[in-house]
Amino acid sequence: MDAVRKVVETFWVGTLLFVALYMTWLMYHERPTGIYMAQHLFPAASFIGVVAGIILLISTIWSVGAKGMKALSFWIVVLMLLMSAINFVGVPALLVRFGMDANFKLWHAIGMIVYLMECALGVVLIVQRR
Repeated sequence: MDAVRKVVETFWVGTLLFVALYMTWLMYHERPTGIYMAQHLFPAASFIGVVAGIILLISTIWSVGAKGMKALSFWIVVLMLLMSAINFVGVPALLVRFGMDANFKLWHAIGMIVYLMECALGVVLIVQRR
């Protein structure tokens, strides 16, 4: 189970960081393409996060039981899972609802802040486990 956990963590955090870095580059060099890609890559990264978070939580409970809930890594995964769920379900629905008015910019900024916090927590998770 430990090998599965390592692979899933690495895949999740690697996906987060790849999308963040690639989209940063793309938005500065090919803005129209970046906007199109963002509509596809961020939901995909959030979906991967939801699936990976569930796998990691089940893996932890399965391998060490309720004692796993005392570990810092368990709570980091819970926070990251919540952030992925927010960015997968909540923020896109609000962006569609508000269209291109001022609230769109606000919720877009909130979504990006949540995503960056998830990236930072992912790095902490990987470093903390090693």
